Amino acid sequence: MELDKDTIDAYWSKNDNGEPQFFIINEAIISKLCILGADFEPCFEGAQITNVEFSLDDEFKNTLFSMMNDLQKLLNEGGTPVTKYSVTVGDSVWTALYSYIDTTYPNIETNVSDYSIKGVYEEDSQKFTILQNNKDGKYYRLNFSLDENNEFSASPDLVEMTDYAANEESQFSEDSINEFVNEFKKKRDDKESKNEEKSVEGEGDTASAEKKDDEKSESNNSEEKSEEEKEDPNKKGKKVKYDLNEIQEYVDLKNEYDALKTKYTEMEVKFAILQKFKEDADREAKREMIDSFYMLSDNDKADCLANIDTYSLDDIEAKLSIICVRNKVSFAREDEEPAADDVITYNLNDTSDEDSVPAWIKALRSVAKEINN
Repeated sequence: MELDKDTIDAYWSKNDNGEPQFFIINEAIISKLCILGADFEPCFEGAQITNVEFSLDDEFKNTLFSMMNDLQKLLNEGGTPVTKYSVTVGDSVWTALYSYIDTTYPNIETNVSDYSIKGVYEEDSQKFTILQNNKDGKYYRLNFSLDENNEFSASPDLVEMTDYAANEESQFSEDSINEFVNEFKKKRDDKESKNEEKSVEGEGDTASAEKKDDEKSESNNSEEKSEEEKEDPNKKGKKVKYDLNEIQEYVDLKNEYDALKTKYTEMEVKFAILQKFKEDADREAKREMIDSFYMLSDNDKADCLANIDTYSLDDIEAKLSIICVRNKVSFAREDEEPAADDVITYNLNDTSDEDSVPAWIKALRSVAKEINN
């Protein structure tokens, strides 16, 4: 049997010489007990159990009954018992687990993982850990394995444990966990700082190498220039000039451009001459049209004369014809007496001679038709 050391009330009795003789136990709680039975020889002569009395309270009875039911259910279903896996805070397995969740599920704000390790177990040779989400308090199962070289590998998925009930007695001490986390963060931060320093040093080395390459290139260019200056002393200290006229492609393009420019200039001159000729011919035709309306006064023809370059020939004819109709003018010249044989009469309503009458008569007939309608 084993006694709970925190509940033992006992002392050593001594012999006449003052030496320990017997260990007298007045009161103690037996934490573990194994009763072999009468068929087995006791560990010492006279050992026996008499007047045994058990006192079981209701809570213990309920707990024991629940454990018996769970055991019976497990035996009936043929399930595999879950046992705690031997892990201590800070060992290789614990460090691998914590490093994995710190890397896979980090929290940038707190600089620690959102999950904490609550227990490590084994079920039918499958190792797993129970993690608790520090935000919502939910529990999750993470399976992992260790190969023959004790290399750690974890499942990529977390499985929520909806029926998991945390034990009152934690598998790991909170003080040990906090001490490990602080040390882990310190080592991680030191490692990141060293990596940043190496990165800066690497950039410096790269820049230094590039600078050396540039210096080497400049040195090679200087050597090439020196060789050229040795071959031709006149080149020393002078910039090299290039003549575009020595490039055949440039010469050909320039010749084509000059030819097109000359042809365009000639066409501009010809176009100006033709345009002037047309304007003069149009103006002359318009003047003849205005003069043909001799029966109208200069005041009646003033608008057409002022806009002779704006109005078309048809516009002038139409405007002057309308004025004739409105003024009911006579078509005979003032300086001659009309002879009976020279008088030609036109009927504005008769269009049978449309092909032989003057244009201004056609215009008058058109205006008269519009007025009558």
